[in-house]
Amino acid sequence: MWVSEREWAALKAAAERSGWALGAFVAETALSVVEEREPLEHEPWREAVTCLMQASGQVNRVGVNLNQAVATLQATGAPTAALEGYARTAERVLLRLDEAVQEARRKLR
Repeated sequence: MWVSEREWAALKAAAERSGWALGAFVAETALSVVEEREPLEHEPWREAVTCLMQASGQVNRVGVNLNQAVATLQATGAPTAALEGYARTAERVLLRLDEAVQEARRKLR
């Protein structure tokens, strides 16, 4: 079944109002009809959780690099050229993580 441009625009607008991606909105709406239930409301924390998961992954990657550079420093007594850069990156990523936590708090209020 095809939808008209007007219907497509109405679907997109409804998805935007709900805070869902268009595909997720259409799927959830269709499933709610099939399962004879009310559609789920957009969960306001979903975006915040996604952001925090991404930040967690960044912290992990930076931590691995920083740990390797520190291990080299401890083993050789000389810092690698990358150590200072890894430390700056760790600081920047942790600041972004703090911003993400603050954003999550705002969204959950």
